[in-house]
Amino acid sequence: MRSLVSAIAVLAACTAAQAANINFTFKNSTSVAVREFYLSPPSADDWEENLVRAPIQPGEQIPASIVDTGSCVFDVRTVFADGESTEDRGWNFCDDPDYEITEE
Repeated sequence: MRSLVSAIAVLAACTAAQAANINFTFKNSTSVAVREFYLSPPSADDWEENLVRAPIQPGEQIPASIVDTGSCVFDVRTVFADGESTEDRGWNFCDDPDYEITEE
C-alpha cells in the first residue's frame, strides 16, 4: 500500500497543543483518483505542500500521520485527477481520525 505521508511537520502556525502525533486514515470513496491532498492550519493563508506522492485510486484507503503538531484541527483540500477539488474547513483529526471523500 502506498504511503500518503509518513510525517508532516506542522510549524508554529498551529494552535495550542492537543496531540503530539495524530494517526489518521484517508479513504477515497469516489470514482476518481486523488492526485493532491493538502492539510493546513486554519490560520494559514496558503495551502501547505501536496502530500500525495502517487495517485490514490477509487476505493483505496491510506494510513497517514501528522507528526509534531500543536493542533488537531486542519483545513483539508483534495484535488482529483479530473481537476475537480473539495475543501473542508476546520476538520478535527483527534475527534474523527477517519477522513473519507465521497461522491456528493
